[in-house]
Amino acid sequence: MTPNEHRRYCRTCGYSLRDLECEECPECGRAFDRGDASTTLRYPNWNPWKTLASLFRAGAVFAILCGIGMIVLSFLGFDPLITKLGAFALTPLMLPLLLMTVIPMRGELARRTRIVGLTGVAMIYSVAWVDWPLRMNFAFHRPAMEAHASRYLASERTIISTPTSVGVFTFKKIRIHRGNIGFKLSGGAGGGTFLVLKDPSHEFVWINTNWEWPVGGDWYHVYQD
Repeated sequence: MTPNEHRRYCRTCGYSLRDLECEECPECGRAFDRGDASTTLRYPNWNPWKTLASLFRAGAVFAILCGIGMIVLSFLGFDPLITKLGAFALTPLMLPLLLMTVIPMRGELARRTRIVGLTGVAMIYSVAWVDWPLRMNFAFHRPAMEAHASRYLASERTIISTPTSVGVFTFKKIRIHRGNIGFKLSGGAGGGTFLVLKDPSHEFVWINTNWEWPVGGDWYHVYQD
């Protein structure tokens, strides 16, 4: 490295070669000659692979945060339409992220970073299409909910308007209709999302529903319009 130039950069990757004892770039392995300025750069060379790797890292963190948010929403029983619309809106960002996982970046992108990115994408779309956090949460609380359902079905009441908590679930009201019982998770006075225990003796699930998704046994996650 020339004595009048205290900072030089690798010609391949742009890594700073200042204060190195060896004559080899620790980032990419390219050799250089301290006495020959032509083997190094005076200013860092723009490296598109590094830029792409930096964008991927930011995208991977963003995907993980979005995935965690969707897991929380699903776990607490929010309307699945929220996570589906969220996944749809994120698709223009997630597709490039997936493509970057298969692009060879000359060692710029560590395997663990690629795994983090893929994990974030998998979290987002698995929650949106399978709703597995709600299913896991419901499976854990199912015995307690069935005990509540048996008690309310044995009574002559058709609507329980007081909020009822079962574990992490908080139901705004409980309604009994034609032998089925619905635990309201969210929504206004007219409709919303329910966890419904269907009477196995008939096919009817719930009133005026937009969708009905089975979550185990005779239980359904439904949206009443």
